Amino acid sequence: MYLYFAAALIFTVGTFATGSLPLAEKEHINAPFILAMWCGGITMLMMVVSSSIMGNALYRDIEYNTKDYYLTYPITKAGYFWGRYFGSFAIMLFIASSIIIGAYAGTWLGPAMGWKDPAQYGPNRLIYYLHPFLTIALPNLIFTSSLFFGLVAITRNVKVIYSGGILLFLGYFLSMVFLSQTNNETVINLADPFALNGVRLQIMNANSIQQNTTLISITGSFLLNRIIWTGIGLAVLLYTYFTFSFERFFSGKRDKAAIGERSTEKLKQGTPKVAISFTGAYNRNTLWKLTRMEISNIIRDNYFWIILLSGMTFLAFVLWMGDGNDGVADFPRTVTLLGTYNGSFLFFIFFIILFYTGETLHRDRITRFAFINDSLPPPNWVLNGSKLVSLFVLAFFLALIPFILGVPIQIIKGFYHFHFVVYFVYIFTLILPRLLEMVVFCYIIHVTVNNKFAAHAVGIFLWIIFFFLEDTGTFNYNLLMYSYTPWYGFSDMDGIGHMAKAVYSFHLYWMLFAGLLIIVSALYYYRGVTSGIKERWQLATERFDTRTRILTGLVAVAFLSMGAYNYYNVSYLNVFLTSGEENNRAEMYERQLKKYASLPLPKVTRMELHTDVYPDKLEEITHAFVTILNKTNQPIEKLLLDGDELSDYSIKQNGKLVSFTSPLLYPRGMFNWFRPKNDTAEFRLYQFQKALPPR
Repeated sequence: MYLYFAAALIFTVGTFATGSLPLAEKEHINAPFILAMWCGGITMLMMVVSSSIMGNALYRDIEYNTKDYYLTYPITKAGYFWGRYFGSFAIMLFIASSIIIGAYAGTWLGPAMGWKDPAQYGPNRLIYYLHPFLTIALPNLIFTSSLFFGLVAITRNVKVIYSGGILLFLGYFLSMVFLSQTNNETVINLADPFALNGVRLQIMNANSIQQNTTLISITGSFLLNRIIWTGIGLAVLLYTYFTFSFERFFSGKRDKAAIGERSTEKLKQGTPKVAISFTGAYNRNTLWKLTRMEISNIIRDNYFWIILLSGMTFLAFVLWMGDGNDGVADFPRTVTLLGTYNGSFLFFIFFIILFYTGETLHRDRITRFAFINDSLPPPNWVLNGSKLVSLFVLAFFLALIPFILGVPIQIIKGFYHFHFVVYFVYIFTLILPRLLEMVVFCYIIHVTVNNKFAAHAVGIFLWIIFFFLEDTGTFNYNLLMYSYTPWYGFSDMDGIGHMAKAVYSFHLYWMLFAGLLIIVSALYYYRGVTSGIKERWQLATERFDTRTRILTGLVAVAFLSMGAYNYYNVSYLNVFLTSGEENNRAEMYERQLKKYASLPLPKVTRMELHTDVYPDKLEEITHAFVTILNKTNQPIEKLLLDGDELSDYSIKQNGKLVSFTSPLLYPRGMFNWFRPKNDTAEFRLYQFQKALPPR
């Protein structure tokens, strides 16, 4: 609960403090319309939280087998059902309160820290926060909470909350695709369970003054939307209550065979001779069998296929629709299909990996196998490795999805330029490394957090933070953003071209870091019953033997070496700036060079270019000779020039070089530690020895 609250609070405070929002011109960061949009968007993302809090409230009683206690107490059906529901819903309200608390705190933190000008914030009126929370966030919470609570009560299976949450998420975005094809405002308003489209429509139809001073109008089809979707949630809840049965809910599955039922022939057989051997061959054979068993547990899970096929259906629809310009559809080229998969769809893949990492690691507890796990002979690396390898196999299969879907779509559409080499290069060198890094990330989170649902919360929060920081440009230093690489485009002709070396070096960098995470997960891996932090720390120190130290040292040296190489290219040979630093430099440029805006400028009267092109080096060298004359009606004594993206240039007057000064110095970028303290801007202020006369 507290992790969810803290995650939502930090995310909201950071967003409103830095103004990382889709603001219109002159729109306040804390405008009522923006707060309404934020309430709708965050409660949509809180579907995962709703599924965890509301579903786990009931499933916990099944998991811990508390029926022997509940059925002996004078507790009624209504008391149990509504007590569980309202208790869990109160927690959801507490977590959701972080939305308005975080937004309010962000409006004070931004100006206080100097991140935003106070003028970019409007008045903090309480109604601006309470109105969208009560009319948008609260109905959304009722809908999702009632839905997931009802699903677990009916199915008695916690996995239904995974599939239900993802299906609702995918269904929502699929409806967005269809709604983008219509202009009927009533349909757009009613079809959105989270009211985001209705808020967008009102934002589009309002000017900046209305957005800053008025509340979202809860009338007409927007009001009907709130009534319909809240009613659906309550209807599901009431149906669940009236069909809920104590006995059926706690009964579980009956044994298919009586205890002690055995074959007579087996009893007549003699005692077999058993050869005991725990050598390397035994460990390898056990690792192979356990890995097969873990993979089998995943692929035999019906909910896994429901989630996967739903996602593949959504992706197939998006690939089929394709891109287009002015209503003309593009050909389903291989690179286009792969790029679609490698975009936002990776979020869906991350959810699958995160959920089934939790199921794989925590299955021993659910099946009660953890109580005897400590007494079995296989070493830790066999048990730990079987789970990790099975998840790597899952990632390999998920990486093949664009090929499995892409080729049939191309065939159906009559496009037969398949580019199989591009498929496999893209999948195995760009997509697969990213998915393997996801697996290790999810694995270390679940091993260290030691609670399935809390680990889901931590993993999703961190991954959303990474995505948000990178996507908005708030913080996009890839050396510190796990699994991220420099941006690249993919071409049918030359793949990712000159970016290959940079991208592959970053993938190697993060794969080595993933190797360190695997070692940490092996040290903290728990077998048997749940252990505390102190006990697991003691186990980790015992497991960190000489062989492990040597391996850790080698991987760490390789990781730091790749990090140094990437840093050298990113922050030493080049200047890396965060988006905030770029904005600060733009502000310095305008303030410090404003005084030169009125200087008279000469005209270019002649230009001679000599260009040498080197295709094998992806390089061109141009020498330009430019003649300038003063065509104004006043003499020119000074000339300010911007030499950005020029390697070198100079000005001569009567055959002599003209001296210049640098009027603008930028502070060094925060990650360019080994560059000069002050970064000289490319602006030069030339002072002519003799003023250029008008001509």
